[in-house]
Order: sequence, then C-alpha cells, then structure tokens
Amino acid sequence: MEKNIIIGARSSKLAIKQAEIVIKSMRDVGFSGDVFIKQIKTLSDIISDKQLCDIGGKSLFVKEIDEQILSGDIDMAVHSLKDIPTEYHPELKINCFLPRHNPSDIFLIKSNIFELINDKDVKIMINYEKNYTDNFFEIKNSFFSIKEEFSKYCLNKIVKLINYYRPYKPFSLGTCSPRRSALLSYFLKDTKYIISPMRGNIDNRINKLIEGNLDAIILAKCGLERISAALNLKDIVPIKISPWEFIPSAGQGTIAIVTKKHTEIDNYLSNILKKINCEETYLRSIAERATLQIINGDCYTPIGCYSEFNNKEYNKNILKESKIMKIKGFLSDINYSEIIFDEVSNVVNTVEDAYNLGSELGRKLKEKIKYFKY
Repeated sequence: MEKNIIIGARSSKLAIKQAEIVIKSMRDVGFSGDVFIKQIKTLSDIISDKQLCDIGGKSLFVKEIDEQILSGDIDMAVHSLKDIPTEYHPELKINCFLPRHNPSDIFLIKSNIFELINDKDVKIMINYEKNYTDNFFEIKNSFFSIKEEFSKYCLNKIVKLINYYRPYKPFSLGTCSPRRSALLSYFLKDTKYIISPMRGNIDNRINKLIEGNLDAIILAKCGLERISAALNLKDIVPIKISPWEFIPSAGQGTIAIVTKKHTEIDNYLSNILKKINCEETYLRSIAERATLQIINGDCYTPIGCYSEFNNKEYNKNILKESKIMKIKGFLSDINYSEIIFDEVSNVVNTVEDAYNLGSELGRKLKEKIKYFKY
C-alpha cells in the first residue's frame, strides 16, 4: 500500500512548480499515493529588501523547510540545488537529483531600449521584432534558433551602443548576486553601467523591471522557463549567454530532493526516488559542489562553476574511457577588481572521480587567488 507524502517547498510560484515537477516524476514511475504540498515561508521570502548575507546567507532559502523535515512535519523537501549549503545538516541528505534543466543565466532587457540603437547588425543579431508570439521563448523565426547563445562581446556591444545613443544615463541592471556582479565587471569593464540591488521572486523582479527605471535584470533561465506562462513578459527581449562564459552557480538548474537519514519514510522514499534520480546530474552536482567546498567562501564570495560531460547525451553504458567531464569555474575578490578563470577535465565514472575533479578545480582557483581577499 502506498503511503501519503507531504512535500515541503517555499511558497513562491517557482518553488510550487518545482514541487509539481517532482510529483509528476514520481507518478511517471508508478507512485500512486496521495501527495500534499506544504507551502512554507522562509525568512528570505519575508525579508526581501536586504542582501542575503545581512540576514543569514543563502541557507535561509532552505532552513525553515529543513527544520520541518527534522521535526517530522514534512516527509521531504524540494529545493533548488544551488540554495543547499555544501556543509549540510548531518541528519539530512540530498536523496535525489532530477535531470538538470538549462543552467544558463538570461538577461531580460526592456525592448524599448533598442529603439535608441541604429545599428542594424545588433538588431538582426537579437532578432528584435515587435510581433511576439504567445510563447515568450518562441519569438518570430525562433529567437533561440538564430543564435542559441550570445557571446560576451555581443552584450558588451549592446551596452556600448546604449551608452553612445543615451550618454546622459548609464545602462542599469538589477541584481544582488556577487557572482553576477563580478561577471558583469568582466564582461562590461569598458562600458558605463550601474548595478541596482534587487532580490525577490521572479515575478516581483520582472514587475520591478517593467515598472521601474531599470534597463535589464538577470535571472536563471530554468526558473523563467518553468513559470513563464504565469508572467508578464511583454516588451522584454531575452539574451542568453553560454554557461561556459557567464558561469552559473554550482548546481543551477537542478531540482534536489532532501530527506532525513535513517528513518522509515526515508527508506520508503529512497526506493521511489532512485527511479527518478539522474546519474549525470548527480555526478556533475558532486563535482561543482566540491569546488565550492574547497573554496569555503561565504555568501559574499563571487564564485561560479559549471560542468559537462563530453558526450552530447550521457550514457552510463558507454566505454569508461570516453566519459570525460570538463568543469570550469571562476573566483573573484569582493571588490571585483580581480577575476580568475580556470578549468580541468578528466575521466569521471564514480562519485569519487567527480568529487576529486571538482576539488582539483577548487584548489587551482584558490591557489591563484590567495594573494587577495575573496
């Protein structure tokens, strides 16, 4: 007989959608018990006008939910993997990694800003047209089929053109992320721009872009796609940059399921969750989180890392010799005056292999940057 399951998740649209994705995945492998989503407000949801480090760090996205797993009020939690600290509560475990969604960051730029630009090449490059389809990610002629990913040079050129045609006002972007701020300092180092601190749920940030004085915001593409149907995305142009250039947070795009170790419900859930666990995502997650663990920074630390296997489609049955993982990362000082990139690659067949490769990258970054504060 199937047990009834209580899933804990934040109360945002994205968190609820992610919980629904987990439920569907469980249904797809035959689970037929009742599932209830318990919406839990975290301190990070309640206080959205301060930086995370000022109220306790990124762990605040998961703390209150995890406390309810430990107390037995919920059976499992659905988190964004990037929000789970690398030094985790000893009684909790990440029991399942769903297949990773697109890990890229995406720039959302007000479309009317391009009316300032007379450069036809840029307008063609971004397929800027005013007759959008109903689906945000299917702009006429398919925005992403023209060029799947824009380079940092394209973004740099757009901002320079905006500076040229609008010299009285620097290009303004909304973000509170030290990682994104550091990468912007690298991408846009010879342009005029300002960063406005911005936190909050996706829909709130988009509303601030539409209604405020910002020119652009930066979001994780995976979250935007998951709830795009519920958002007002009219008159916004999306620009996605490769995760190999604009390096994401470790685990960005991955939904993780957390349970309490050594409990009856954990044993029961493990038999279900192993059927939906993605081995490729698991190994990539181990590597990326190992890099973070070696750096041992805090929420002020500007750091990112991203990994891929060399095979277009990961297959656990392929020859071991061909399972090469590459992982790239960056680390910056807290003032974004220095930024270090590095990458490593090797055969990865086991969790130990993945951990060792990510640790190697962490040590290389740490060694290069040891002479200044991060």
